[in-house]
Amino acid sequence: MKTHPAPAPSPTASRWALPIALLGAFGGFTSFYLLLSVVPEYALRGGAGPSGAGLTTGALMTTTVAVQPLVPRLQRTWGRSATLALGGVLLGLPCLAMNMSDTLSLLLALSLLRGCGFGIVVVIGVAAVADLTPTSRWGRGLGLYGAVVGAAGIIGSPLGLWMVHRSGYTLVFIAGALAAAGVLVAAFGAAPVHSATGRRPVRLRSAVRPLALPFLIEAASTTAYGVVFTFLPSALQSAPAWTAPAALLVVQVTCTVTRMFSGGLVDRLGGPVLLVPAIAVAAAGMCGSAFPHAPAVVIAGASLFGAGFGVIQNATLVVMLRASQHAGVELGSVAWNLAFDAGTGVGAVAGGLVLSATGHAPLFLGTAVLLAVSITAVRRSEALVDAPGSSD
Repeated sequence: MKTHPAPAPSPTASRWALPIALLGAFGGFTSFYLLLSVVPEYALRGGAGPSGAGLTTGALMTTTVAVQPLVPRLQRTWGRSATLALGGVLLGLPCLAMNMSDTLSLLLALSLLRGCGFGIVVVIGVAAVADLTPTSRWGRGLGLYGAVVGAAGIIGSPLGLWMVHRSGYTLVFIAGALAAAGVLVAAFGAAPVHSATGRRPVRLRSAVRPLALPFLIEAASTTAYGVVFTFLPSALQSAPAWTAPAALLVVQVTCTVTRMFSGGLVDRLGGPVLLVPAIAVAAAGMCGSAFPHAPAVVIAGASLFGAGFGVIQNATLVVMLRASQHAGVELGSVAWNLAFDAGTGVGAVAGGLVLSATGHAPLFLGTAVLLAVSITAVRRSEALVDAPGSSD
């Protein structure tokens, strides 16, 4: 059957399409981060206890991961704009409903809905930026996307708690809903989907196979990320009070900076060339966390880990999108986001088990070894042949 290309957008629409997509990503992630630490604290105020508070985050991330594989089908059925609008509504509207009560049952239900919305937003966000950027400039475009997402985390995470302690919960929940409105702006300004237009159908197994080892590389890095953000504060309890927040802030800032500025190198050299040194730098940085009585070493290690981690994020994302071009970039976006979220969760859960059995230093050093071992996958993956500067 003959396919007809979507009508070309106007020059003005083309000029604003990428900034609007990035605005949607910033709004969605800001809404996510504003409430990430606030909702568990809100549940504690309602008498849920530590386990109940943790369940709110668990519910959020469970549906985030569960919905992501469904997003390409939803997009094919309803279109990108309608699907993204649904994500914005599911992410933002429950924020307002949280003002009704701090009971655990309500918070769990609302967190499940917000996870569905967030899962839609993250998959379409990556795919939209990829569709709006020439393939030869994916490193730059996705690096900019990563910087926007990182900025949302740097701003949203501390701002949510600051607003709670200054003005109470109501204002934070309203802010979370307003931030998610940025997703609706992006939905109405969404560009037509070009990634799968005119392509022959492909078998799922053949499309997924090239993504397997890049998936493992990304998951290994985010497992380390989960370990750092979950257990570094407890490892630094005897250190000066400023050490843990400073170290986590350094990770976020260096990750954001390198994720953005590595984009040009990814475009010129290809992701695989950068992965080996980036993994080595991140693994070396993890080792710094094993010396909690030396704050300078911890901060230096945090800067190395963040720098390497940022490059890994951009390089693996570009590699996976290029590997999935024949099937549609949505597939690569789903796989990459699943690796990020699943790896972060594994780091938190498995890291807790290792910590109980060994202690902080073996946990951080063991994670560094796991990260270093993932270098072997760089040379073996059939997807890691993404020639830089491919045609637009």
